[in-house]
Amino acid sequence: MSRVIIGISLQFKLSGKWLEELGFNTDQFIIVTVERGQLVIKPKH
Repeated sequence: MSRVIIGISLQFKLSGKWLEELGFNTDQFIIVTVERGQLVIKPKH
């Protein structure tokens, strides 16, 4: 018997005052890229 999984997506939620201290706002769009095997999160201006 084989099993097929369709429509899986990865998602995560970041929260905390430290994000605001780094310059991120709650209503702000971000850009997530992969650089050298790490996720890099930057504000979209």
